[in-house]
Amino acid sequence: MKILPELADRLPESIKDRLLDVENEVQKVIAKGRGVLATELSGPIAFHYEHGAPSDLLTPYERAQSISFITRFGQLPSAERIDLRDESGQWYIANLASLRHVLNEFRPVIQNQSDSVHYTRLHQVWYPMFLRKNSAEGMTVRAVDAEARDVTPIFAKWIGERNRAIKIILEQLDYDYVFNGVLAHADSMYSARFLDDYVSGRFNYVLLRHAGPLDVIKDCLEPYFWLMATLTFPKLGAL
Repeated sequence: MKILPELADRLPESIKDRLLDVENEVQKVIAKGRGVLATELSGPIAFHYEHGAPSDLLTPYERAQSISFITRFGQLPSAERIDLRDESGQWYIANLASLRHVLNEFRPVIQNQSDSVHYTRLHQVWYPMFLRKNSAEGMTVRAVDAEARDVTPIFAKWIGERNRAIKIILEQLDYDYVFNGVLAHADSMYSARFLDDYVSGRFNYVLLRHAGPLDVIKDCLEPYFWLMATLTFPKLGAL
C-alpha cells in the first residue's frame, strides 16, 4: 500500500510529514517481520500427499478449514492507494470505506483466534503434516522440487518463517483496538480512546498504519493456499 499519494506536493506540510511518518513506521514493521525470512526455495515446489485412512484424505475439520480459507483467500482485497480530497481546505480520505473493508476482510485470519482460518490455526493443522512420518496417524505431505528431490525439511522451515513473520508484524501494531474498539465491536474500554482519535483526525492515520502491512501478510499466507488448493478448489457456482 502506497500511503503517501502522488499529490503529496499539494498537501499541507503537517499532513505530509504525518503521512511520511506513518509510511516509515509501516516499512519498519514490515522489515522487522521480513527479518526472519532467511530460508529460500530453489524453485517451484510440488506436494505429495499420503493418508493411511481408507476414507477422505482430510478430516471434516480440515476439509471445512480448507474450503473456508480457499474461498476467503481468493477474495482478500489489496489495500488501495490512499485517495485524499480537499474540501474547503480540510483534507479527508475519500476511500475510507475501502480501508475499513480491507481491514474487516482480514479480521478472521489475523485477529479472531477462534476462527479456523486464523493464521495460527492454519499453521497448527498443516505444518505438522510435513513433520509426520506415519500416514496412519494422519495426512503426511512431502515437498519436492523440479528435479523430484525431497525438500520437505526446507519447505517446512520456509513456511514456519512466514508464520513467524506474520506474528512479528501483528505484535508491533494494535489490531485489537482497531477491531474490538472500532470496526467489529465497540468495547467500552476503547470508547474514550476512539472518540479522541476520531474527533482529532488521528483515526485516519490509525487505519492507514494498520492497512499498510496487509499485502505482506497475504503473501505470507499464500503457501497455505497452495497446500489446500491442490486438494480442493471450490469455485463459485453460476447464477
